[in-house]
Amino acid sequence: MLCSYPGCKTGASKSWALAPVCALHHELIRIEVNKHYTSDTTMRRMHYKAILPHTFLGGHKAKGIVRGKQDMLSWTGVDRV
Repeated sequence: MLCSYPGCKTGASKSWALAPVCALHHELIRIEVNKHYTSDTTMRRMHYKAILPHTFLGGHKAKGIVRGKQDMLSWTGVDRV
């Protein structure tokens, strides 16, 4: 399986949000997430957004399956909010 990062032809050896990624892009996303959650300023999450369509929720949103919180809860078996 290939890395989900656009333009990357490397084999995927790890995953992020259920999207297969290579070790390099996994590390870039990990660093970006750490900066995002520890920073006091707003930052763009470019690396994560690049694989978003391949993630569990991103892929479903792209297909129009997820319309709101209730749809997401129905996947988990929770009846109501």
